[in-house]
Amino acid sequence: MNKTVSAVMSGAAAAAAVGTAVYMMNNRSGSKVKRMRKSAAKTVKAVGSIANGISGIIR
Repeated sequence: MNKTVSAVMSGAAAAAAVGTAVYMMNNRSGSKVKRMRKSAAKTVKAVGSIANGISGIIR
């Protein structure tokens, strides 16, 4: 089960890295930046919820 949690965390870290790269590439317009920040925040919250759910299943 611990391998599953570490895989989820690795995936979350990879997603954060990709999101950061996309953000940096699209840093040209202000409205796009705001939309991307909101999208990134929603993604981070979703990944956190998934990780909490998996933690609950393991316990």
